[in-house]
Amino acid sequence: GLVESTRDALIIVEACNRDILTRMRRRLHEKEKKELRSGSVYVFDEKESGIKRWTDGRLWSPSRILGNFLVYRELAKKIAPRKSGGKRVEDETELRDIDKSSVLESNKGIFVFKYGGLIKKTIAIELNNTCQHLICYHTLEDIHLGLLHPPQAFMELSKIKLSPDIIKQHRFRKPIK
Repeated sequence: GLVESTRDALIIVEACNRDILTRMRRRLHEKEKKELRSGSVYVFDEKESGIKRWTDGRLWSPSRILGNFLVYRELAKKIAPRKSGGKRVEDETELRDIDKSSVLESNKGIFVFKYGGLIKKTIAIELNNTCQHLICYHTLEDIHLGLLHPPQAFMELSKIKLSPDIIKQHRFRKPIK
């Protein structure tokens, strides 16, 4: 599926609360991590699952804020930051042939984005004294090709109307439209 907005995320979380969709109640098994693909969407409740931090076995860039979501890009490689005065000759030689638009340099290191890699979006939603997390994955190519669909495209989810209480109950960085 495609989670484009906070409203989409709330609809999916509400569908899990109504048992229309299933929440994750445990960590992903190794086999499930390998099967993770564009369009995968997971929801877990911290208390119910015991999961505080989601792990999927992939290497990710530092997070960026996009509205109410944190967004990560899948990495091919991460190079540790230089120690003061130190050199990374072998790493710099290796990076010479890489397209600069696929590299992020920061004080945390050098991050080489994976060609055709996944993008991970996460949001934490506090409802009724519980913290529910939604994690979704997609590729830019799948979005451009229209291969992924938002919750409203599925009949059982299109019927879900969010109560004003759900929208008011959580303080989001960006208001919900």
